[in-house]
Amino acid sequence: MVEDEAIIAADLKEKLEGLGYRVSGVEDTGEGAVEAAGELKPDLVLMDVYLRGEMDGIEAARMIQGRYRIPVVYLTAYSDDETLSRILESEPYGYLLKPFSREQLQAEVEVTLEAFSERLHEMERFHEIISTKEEELKIEKTGVFFVSSVLISLALYGFITGSMTWLMYLLFIPVVYSFIHLFMSIGPRWKPPEDHERPMVSIVVPAHDEENTIKSCVETLSSLDYMKEGERNYEIIVVDDASRDRTGEILRELAGSLSHLHVVTRKPPFAFTGKGYALNDALTVASGDVVAVFDADARVEPDFLERTVPYLEGEDVAGVQSRVKMYNRGRNLLTMMQHIEFAVFGNLILESRMRMGVPAFLGGNGQLVKRKAIESIGGWDGYAITEDLNMSIKLMLEGYNIRYCPEAAVWQEAVPQWDAFFRQRVRWLTGNLETLFIYLAPMIDAPIPLHRKLDSIFYLFGMLFIGFVMLGYIVFILNAAQIYLFRFEAPLIIGLLSTVAFFPLTMAGILRDGYSVPRSLLLSLEYWAYCLYLIPLFIMAFIYMIRRHERRWAKTRHHGDSG
Repeated sequence: MVEDEAIIAADLKEKLEGLGYRVSGVEDTGEGAVEAAGELKPDLVLMDVYLRGEMDGIEAARMIQGRYRIPVVYLTAYSDDETLSRILESEPYGYLLKPFSREQLQAEVEVTLEAFSERLHEMERFHEIISTKEEELKIEKTGVFFVSSVLISLALYGFITGSMTWLMYLLFIPVVYSFIHLFMSIGPRWKPPEDHERPMVSIVVPAHDEENTIKSCVETLSSLDYMKEGERNYEIIVVDDASRDRTGEILRELAGSLSHLHVVTRKPPFAFTGKGYALNDALTVASGDVVAVFDADARVEPDFLERTVPYLEGEDVAGVQSRVKMYNRGRNLLTMMQHIEFAVFGNLILESRMRMGVPAFLGGNGQLVKRKAIESIGGWDGYAITEDLNMSIKLMLEGYNIRYCPEAAVWQEAVPQWDAFFRQRVRWLTGNLETLFIYLAPMIDAPIPLHRKLDSIFYLFGMLFIGFVMLGYIVFILNAAQIYLFRFEAPLIIGLLSTVAFFPLTMAGILRDGYSVPRSLLLSLEYWAYCLYLIPLFIMAFIYMIRRHERRWAKTRHHGDSG
């Protein structure tokens, strides 16, 4: 207790002891308070603001809280704006205006002790998370070294023996898997029930420096026709994550005219630490039973929620992912190929997963997830580079299903420049690999149906096949140029399918978007050339994972150009 008026100090000490507390020391100067706090380590310091000596109570409190992490409650007879402003700037746990009653004193002490206990628990949990993430980084680096060693060893074996038969068989595995998806994607689609619940939906949009797209994004989301009993049945929460441009100003203007728009502002040093953190902050203020996540470049049709929400029916269903399309696909070849890439992924992979009875995967844009499912896994992982894939795997580990809704689409901006595109894809591939290395063992041990387990494991391993595809291109070039001739002793059908299967699979996905056969063939050839970027990408992602020391939200900048 720090109080320079002896009579007040004696009265306060009597009150505290009467309430059952032990007063471990009484000081009357700021300097004495700091020294005593270091020696006695009390659970709480009651600090008068104005003290004799050179150090006042506020300065002493800052030192005590900073050095020893002891909570401070201020005592003051002054309630003027300047004094209260100085008190609040020092981030106290509370303050009491003199004179105060015995009941007020007890309530303030109890609340402070409970709040400090919760903060200590939160700090311990945070340190545990940090330790876990440091271990995960070690696992990732070990995984990268292991995969690299295997790839290099097999390549050396092939060069020494002159045989690449093993590579033919290895590359045949994803071909078989792809044909399974092709055949399973044919047939009638799953239809949601006509009678379904209409839960409240909280739409969350993380935004960092999104002045080019945030206005159109909020406006298109505000046009959604999702009502219940004649009232709007959704809210929009935009998380302004330390934007340095006009994003905050634009959002304030929009919030003035849109009652359903709520803006959460994150500031340094806690801001821009990961998309998952921004989503978790939004979850604390969200009121919906369903959380819909969109990027700041999203555009949707008014019936988007009407089409996607019914796909959430079922206790075992955690979420639903919509179709993703590019609204600037006509700008250049790169943007068109990204549109085709998502078309093939949606029309083949996600469509077939629905029919195979295995979960789809959540994307970063146009996903809906039940709030109770999010909370059951502890929210989004703020450290994960691809928080959507991370959440998908954790939901699968809990036995949840994720559906795909091809009837609704979210339109987003394709990256028009190759340098920005590579940065985005390095992040995506890194996120895929980190999820593989961290969750492979838990997935193997998970108490889920075997077919779901095997499918998820193969999906995660899929990106590793890029390394062997890269080796296959090197072998092809060496053979074609007569630099080094390899033997291929697998049956002809295996080699043939491994070589040409790409085109019928790709064409099938493109044709389902309504393109003509000649146009689909041309797009397939262009898409094959586009996919060559995966070779340098694989190398860049491995180098990045070996060198990196932390995980940050390396978001893609949006320009708002429709192309």
